[in-house]
Amino acid sequence: MHLEQLPITPPSTQSVDWLIGKLDWGNSLRSWIPEGFKSYVRILHPAYIRIGKDWSTREVPVPWTIVSEWSGKPLHATSHIQDLMIRTDGHDWRRRGEGGSEPRQGELEKASLSCLLTHLVEKTSTPKEIWMLIWAGYGGSPDTVGLPVKVSEPLTKSGRPYVLRLGTIDSSEKESEHTLGENPPTFWWPADRTWFAVCDLDAASTYVGGSKELIEQILGDPSLEAFPANLDDPYDGFYVRSVAGESDDGYVPPRSRFRSFLRHYLFRFRGRSSSSAILYRKKRWWEWWLKP
Repeated sequence: MHLEQLPITPPSTQSVDWLIGKLDWGNSLRSWIPEGFKSYVRILHPAYIRIGKDWSTREVPVPWTIVSEWSGKPLHATSHIQDLMIRTDGHDWRRRGEGGSEPRQGELEKASLSCLLTHLVEKTSTPKEIWMLIWAGYGGSPDTVGLPVKVSEPLTKSGRPYVLRLGTIDSSEKESEHTLGENPPTFWWPADRTWFAVCDLDAASTYVGGSKELIEQILGDPSLEAFPANLDDPYDGFYVRSVAGESDDGYVPPRSRFRSFLRHYLFRFRGRSSSSAILYRKKRWWEWWLKP
């Protein structure tokens, strides 16, 4: 299963008018997904461990339960990966013996996305008409040529302007040239609106709202690591909820406070410059300095 963009520009933004004003810039799930669905689910993007040496090194996806077991911190429906990757003794998952890395942000990896699409395609009568809102800051490639949409003033001011694209769920084994590459959609839904999916470009989770039957199927899929979600749950996305270096009494050293502040504002305002956004996505040039 593939999620693809059609090589045509939508004639108008009428298909997204129903969503205008229903989303906001906030820390809860209800800010990022519309109300009205029977159930919601959070799908965790897998983390990675590096195995092999030298030229044979490769990354293998692992569920968050593995990270949780390694750090000794419990995994629950609202866990944040940045918290799970830091053990109480200060050891970082990304610096462990064989090496590890955090989940892919902004999109599910191909295998997990294919599993999710298998469930979604069964619950819509319009699999060939999937509407997508793609972050306009990816750099102006052909994949992001579309009609600009102001979902809400807070989202736009946060550096999250979007363009509207039309896509399809393709069940063929061969990927076409229009299969999503580095510019995945943040919001996407079928024309019949039977479900709705969202994954912000800084999020390590994908959320889906839909029928109770659909959500139960996703939760029961052993290939997907998922939890039931509520609209008041904290949204897993653009900021770090826990600061490494915080003591038991809640004191945060000035250096850690500054790093947390800088993380937040790099995430929040990077969308205003397409060139810096490309550097962020491809090279993460600043990560070495921001790590505790």
